Amino acid sequence: MTVEIYTIDFCPICSRAEDSLKKSLTKEFGSSVLIKNINIDEKDNEKEYIEFIDSIQGFAANDRNVFPLIKIDDLFTIVGYDYYFDEEIINDIIRLNKGSHLGKRLERCRYLRG
Repeated sequence: MTVEIYTIDFCPICSRAEDSLKKSLTKEFGSSVLIKNINIDEKDNEKEYIEFIDSIQGFAANDRNVFPLIKIDDLFTIVGYDYYFDEEIINDIIRLNKGSHLGKRLERCRYLRG
């Protein structure tokens, strides 16, 4: 599984998400998870970010430029971050892998993919 965390410079929430989510996902899934930090303040990464969000059907205009943006494989994308997201992201990954429904806690900031 690949997790991409899109961030910007000087964003303390982005830094917290990068550190905390990486630890949580690695603890839960071990070496089966690859975590990529993508700083969109780097020119090539900005283009990748724009192409990615433009590919998400129904992506809200007010979610543009909200960071961090967390892409979980082709399963779902989370916009923003809060302290309880790690556990909920892990639970949603497990639910999807079991063919179950997603939890309600992240539905306001989650876009389904794939």
